[in-house]
Amino acid sequence: MIPHSPSLLPAEPPPSGTDRIKIRNWPDEIDPIQDDTPLIRYMRLEAFLLLLLQNSVFIPTLELLQSMDNFEARIPLRCGARYNESMEPIITSHSEWLLHAAGNPEPPDVEASVRDSLMFAVKDQAWRNELAKRRCVWCWNRSTEQLNFMWKIYGDRGVAVFSTVGRIRKALAGAAAEGIVSPVRYIPTNDSIPGEGWNVLTQNVLRPHLFKDSAYQPEREVRFVLKVDPRQTGGMRGAMIEADARSMIDKISISPHVPQSEAFAINMLAFEKRFPSRTLFSPNSKPVLSSSFVAEPDLPEALFPDLDG
Repeated sequence: MIPHSPSLLPAEPPPSGTDRIKIRNWPDEIDPIQDDTPLIRYMRLEAFLLLLLQNSVFIPTLELLQSMDNFEARIPLRCGARYNESMEPIITSHSEWLLHAAGNPEPPDVEASVRDSLMFAVKDQAWRNELAKRRCVWCWNRSTEQLNFMWKIYGDRGVAVFSTVGRIRKALAGAAAEGIVSPVRYIPTNDSIPGEGWNVLTQNVLRPHLFKDSAYQPEREVRFVLKVDPRQTGGMRGAMIEADARSMIDKISISPHVPQSEAFAINMLAFEKRFPSRTLFSPNSKPVLSSSFVAEPDLPEALFPDLDG
């Protein structure tokens, strides 16, 4: 049995008020992220207006992301040669809790070794299911230029919002969020045991949300992974939280596929909201307050250590 050994680098000293969102980099990261690292997020127009007019954002759970991508957070399971060995300490320590989460299934009437293997798989699946309900994942991208394929995938008639790691950390800290921000690690899934990524997978099976298929590598994704109480997300499979748009948004760019007249109106609205002393016109929407993140008070200790340092 090998002990869990986090391979992400220790967090940098945080600026005031943002210490609940820790910056984590991979040891071999060529260009580590820091607070002044520029990020971009391609948003559908309705999501951007929600942020701009109501200072609110919807951050999906890992469970919701998995419903849209079969590979989401499953790379370590599919490609990690020593996956079971790495998961064994968590499965053993929290066996009863995980069986309860799985619905307390009856062990199959088969020989002991097969039964143990099957029940391990049941508890492992329960751990991954329960983690997915308890993590919100906000995806941004590192970029200094806009990419046409990103517009097509994420915001064909939307808005690109430019910000920085530090600005987003500050906005999330204002919503009582707690978690990490880290570059995504890309793994070639066409090999059963990727040589280049084997060690990092083995050491980070408890952080499945930080791995994606190497086909997505051009996105250069950076993820904010945040704790959430599943009772808060409910049927939405995500958290609607308050976020200060003026402090988070550095600038915006309208999709080239949006008609020029519409793009002009969006730009004017964004200008007014960011610089209210220079009002151009008054929108009818009235800002409303959304909930902040709330902590889940009754989880067993060390059940989900993926965000620990």
